[in-house]
Amino acid sequence: MILMLSFVLIVAAMILHELGHAVAMLHRKVQVSRIGIGMAIPFLPNLRLKFRLVRYGAVFEIKPIPLFAYVEPTRRGNALLERMSYKDAAVVYGAGVLVNFAFAAFLVACALLLDPKSFGPKQAVFVGIASAIMFLMWSCRRFFCRYLTLPIGFAMTLLIFWSAFNYPITQVLSGPIGIAKDAANYASNISESLRFAGIISMSLGLANCLPVFPADGGRILDSLLHSCGVKSKGRDWLKVGGALMFLCLVATASLSDLWNLFH
Repeated sequence: MILMLSFVLIVAAMILHELGHAVAMLHRKVQVSRIGIGMAIPFLPNLRLKFRLVRYGAVFEIKPIPLFAYVEPTRRGNALLERMSYKDAAVVYGAGVLVNFAFAAFLVACALLLDPKSFGPKQAVFVGIASAIMFLMWSCRRFFCRYLTLPIGFAMTLLIFWSAFNYPITQVLSGPIGIAKDAANYASNISESLRFAGIISMSLGLANCLPVFPADGGRILDSLLHSCGVKSKGRDWLKVGGALMFLCLVATASLSDLWNLFH
């Protein structure tokens, strides 16, 4: 039951991330075609649940393998995104990260309220400070998306490389298998489950800050370079390099999961 709660909260973190993008798009007149969670089973591509969001003209989909979530603008909406100024594009792409941070703060605060004895004095003070910072970030959300998401992403990139050279890679990166294993090991009650899901939500937001395509940080970087007059050919090469780096990170995390699973 507790493990299922952790799973539901982690899926909620992914869905809320994409809803953050969708709301920011709709606020800027970018039409959304589909919002969804999961990927299809290879031999059963049509196995999914669909709900039509009549008010927004979009479809919400639930697919069987909940590894990621997504939001897709319409063709016209995609054209608007490509012509959008950096300030607006940064808010659209940074909205998901901000929602993840807010959801993480909410979950950890709930865990503290449910079981204050499980938090030491220093941890409780840290949660209070983090919640205050989150409130400030939410109040200045446009500033955060435009001017802080990319610096956080570059800092995270440096931290990943530094950690990879100083610690075993199996302790640095973790994927879905590692998350499931940790949830089974550490989420022993509702408070721990909330805290664990909060950490995952924060990690999801930080991972999306990375300045590599297709992460949100990579899209913000592409929009910034476009606004600075960098030609599309140069930006395309940067996207390819970023995508290769992103795939390497995913592959390394998956191999790390397998290594930890059998050792």
